[in-house]
Amino acid sequence: MAKSTAHRLLTMLRSRGLAEEKPAIRQAKPRRPTRCSSAGKAIAAFDPALAAARRAAGFPPRTDTTICTAADFEQVLAQVRRNRLRHQPR
Repeated sequence: MAKSTAHRLLTMLRSRGLAEEKPAIRQAKPRRPTRCSSAGKAIAAFDPALAAARRAAGFPPRTDTTICTAADFEQVLAQVRRNRLRHQPR
């Protein structure tokens, strides 16, 4: 497949130090802990390995409404399993 003129120009500029190298993969945004998002709680409710990893990592406080204890985490996971959904309070 032929390379475009723009691609050839960019390659030439980079080789002369006139254009910055860009990473092929963009840096992902930091992820929120499982216990801090409704999607994370829903997944953890049905993935024992993920829930165990969260328990092992602990529950450091992040906001006033963040789950901070294993007991609260288990209660939320049980609620998700019972209701098959998780509503994130605002």
